[in-house]
Amino acid sequence: MTWADQITGFISMLKDLVTPIGVGVAVYALIYNNRQAGFRDRRKELRSVIDGIVKSIQEIESNGLKFHTAASYDAAVADGILRSFTRMSASVQRLELYKAYTPVLDAINAFKQALTLNNFDPSSFATQLHSSDIPKEIFATAQDLIELIEQRYTDIYPL
Repeated sequence: MTWADQITGFISMLKDLVTPIGVGVAVYALIYNNRQAGFRDRRKELRSVIDGIVKSIQEIESNGLKFHTAASYDAAVADGILRSFTRMSASVQRLELYKAYTPVLDAINAFKQALTLNNFDPSSFATQLHSSDIPKEIFATAQDLIELIEQRYTDIYPL
């Protein structure tokens, strides 16, 4: 067997191996790319929902501050705050990311207490200054809730 025959045999053997390997690599690349695209899509959808929740928390915070610093008790605003809070809370708890995540659930409860525990009854309503404890607590608990929601998202989907 000559040296040229050995090279030809080696090339033939190489061709037989390269075709299945190339097809395997191409199939793996397609599967991997599809999986990553699905992952990106899920992440974008979740980011959109979280952005909506954060906006809702900020609106509830703003309405809560307006309510507590108003000159008189406004039942319609109080009911609106409670309805908005219930929707926001349900939105957070529907997300698998936060379902059993205790720090976020505790922050939701703290935010609700800051909004409704004091000065929410018409018989004991008193106009608060922006520098009073109730508005400060509403602001602080809203920010804590937003930070926990964002931190959990970042933990699961790092940049």
